[in-house]
Amino acid sequence: SVAWLKAMAWDLRGNMQDEIDRSLLTSRLDKGQIEDLYPEYPYKTHKPIVDRGAVSPVTGKFELDATPSGGTGAEIPQGAAEGLNTQLSALSDTLDEIPALLGPNGNGIGSNSWVVNGDHTTTGKALLA
Repeated sequence: SVAWLKAMAWDLRGNMQDEIDRSLLTSRLDKGQIEDLYPEYPYKTHKPIVDRGAVSPVTGKFELDATPSGGTGAEIPQGAAEGLNTQLSALSDTLDEIPALLGPNGNGIGSNSWVVNGDHTTTGKALLA
C-alpha cells in the first residue's frame, strides 16, 4: 500500500519535467521563444483556489500574508550555469526512466481502480473496484 501511495504521488507530481525542460532551454532559446512554448497560466479565466499567501522562507510554514519568493533576476555565472544544466539533464534522464519501474500510464488504465486477489477475500473471489 505504501509503495502504491508513493507511485501515485510520483504520477501526480505536477509539472516537474516541464520545469526542468524549461530551465534547460534557457541555454538554447531566448525568453520570448520559451514563453511561446510554455505560455503563462490564464489566471483571468481560470482562477486558482488559493489566491493569496505562501510558504514563508523564514518559518517554512504557510502564511496568508507571505508573498511567493521570486528570482532575483541576477545572472548565473557561466560555469555555474553549465553545472546546473548538467545536473538538470541528469535529473531529466532519471525521471524518464521512472515510468518503466511503475508500469504503464496514460488513458484507459484507470484512475482509482484497484483489485484484490481472491486469496484475500472471504468469498475466495477477486474484488474489483
